[in-house]
Amino acid sequence: MITACDSASGASGAAPLSGPDGGKCGAGQFLYDDVGCPPPGATLLDAGRSDTQCTQEGDLLCHERCISDADCSDRSRPYCRILGLFASYDSNCNVTVRICREHDVDDCTGP
Repeated sequence: MITACDSASGASGAAPLSGPDGGKCGAGQFLYDDVGCPPPGATLLDAGRSDTQCTQEGDLLCHERCISDADCSDRSRPYCRILGLFASYDSNCNVTVRICREHDVDDCTGP
C-alpha cells in the first residue's frame, strides 16, 4: 500500500495539508484520491477465495503540483517528486504525478 509522505496530522513537522473545498482542490493542486484493486482472479492465500474488493489508497488531501523543486512554495515540502498512483489497478506506479513532498524520494523509478 502506498502512503503519502505528508501527514495530515503534521506529526512529521510539516504544516498539515488542506482538504478539498467542495470536493476540489485549488488551481495547481492535486487531490490524492486513489484506489487500488487486486488483479482479476486474485486469490487471497489466507481466505482461499477470490477478492475483488478495491481499497482507498490516497490521503484525500490537496498536494501542490510541480515540474521542478523551484515550483514548490511550501518550505516544509521543497522536493518536486513522483507520487505513484494505483488508478484502480494493482500496482502503485500505473500512473504518476509530480507533487511537492517533504522527502527527497520518488515512488516510481524508470524511464
